[in-house]
Amino acid sequence: MSGTKTLTNGSKAAIEVTLVGRRGADPSNGDLPPVTVTIAAGSTARDVRYGDDQNPYLNAVTVHIVDPNARASDEMRVTRRGGAGTLDHRLNAYSVFKIVSEPEQAAFSLTSSN
Repeated sequence: MSGTKTLTNGSKAAIEVTLVGRRGADPSNGDLPPVTVTIAAGSTARDVRYGDDQNPYLNAVTVHIVDPNARASDEMRVTRRGGAGTLDHRLNAYSVFKIVSEPEQAAFSLTSSN
């Protein structure tokens, strides 16, 4: 089964989120085609699918703010597999991501849960 995430936008502006699956379990095996969704301020995108049955792991998340008054983006990318406390664990052990953009600080936060 492909990977699936629920993405919640806790920001005051729309955001564009790109999920990048990886080929196999090793992050260095390369990326799969990205999947991008635009999420309105305060909204949720449910069941965003990436990867496929053989490649259910998430390798990267990119967030862009969609606001005519500000432009910011950030990427979180796994470089090696890891257990609890690592980005690999955070991206692959949880099914819900809450993303908040803070353009005045030029930062994003990502909270993961199940």
